[in-house]
Amino acid sequence: MSLVTGSGKPCLFEPLPGPHDIRLLYLAPGKTPGALAGTLRRVDLRHCPPYEALSYEWGDPAESHELYLEDGSVASIAKSLHHALQDLRYEEAACRIMWADRICTNHEDQQERQQQASRCWRAQEFTLNKNLIMMCGRLEVPDWELLPHLVQLVVNRELPSTPFILPGYADDPYCMTERLRVTMLLRRCTDPGRGSDHWSLLRLLQLLHPLRTTDPRDKIYSAMGLAAEKDMIQLPVDYSISSERLLIEVAKGIIAPDGRLMLVLSNMQHKTLSLPSWVPD
Repeated sequence: MSLVTGSGKPCLFEPLPGPHDIRLLYLAPGKTPGALAGTLRRVDLRHCPPYEALSYEWGDPAESHELYLEDGSVASIAKSLHHALQDLRYEEAACRIMWADRICTNHEDQQERQQQASRCWRAQEFTLNKNLIMMCGRLEVPDWELLPHLVQLVVNRELPSTPFILPGYADDPYCMTERLRVTMLLRRCTDPGRGSDHWSLLRLLQLLHPLRTTDPRDKIYSAMGLAAEKDMIQLPVDYSISSERLLIEVAKGIIAPDGRLMLVLSNMQHKTLSLPSWVPD
């Protein structure tokens, strides 16, 4: 099945044979601004080589670049992913083995997308990853907790408020400071020693509200995977239903156990989707 095409032969995906199978990108070495090249290989997670999962902003798909694959096909990738791969590839000798959602998952195959849904959202990747490395270009940030301190310095006007560090409100109406605060809080609360199992789905959805996703369903399914009621609210991952329908079913699942309408009190004034008044987005 074709996911993306470039100026050459379409990039084709063969179906993954089982639930433990994924695709990995063997990113060929090279120097910027040289073209990106690599090989897609299917592996079994139970005995696969060590690899790095790349978390990145999908960005505008219209701003595309090319990744040349060993079989002669060409994958069209977004600008942000293109720059990330250029910065992360080794300059010589070895391939770098990576997993990147937009390259390694066939998003035209609903069954495959549902199977691999837990790998689809950056906030969840940031929260659950125990070996997190943050990169700024080719610079490795040694301590992820440095980030909120940098933001606070900007807020205190001890560092300049430039788009590189922290965009102004007009350019970032969802407030990067708040989003960083939420992701840091989530990362701390999912530490096994901090009792993360007690976080309710409603509380998680409230916390995650400032965080954006290309597809709202990714955020919902990710929250459900972290929630205390994940075994109680029986909602299988299903990308064939709309975001609105999914949110309605989630709201019903939150209300059902005790019939309380505390959910209504969590409703936000501004809705980005067409929903009943009692369903927050």
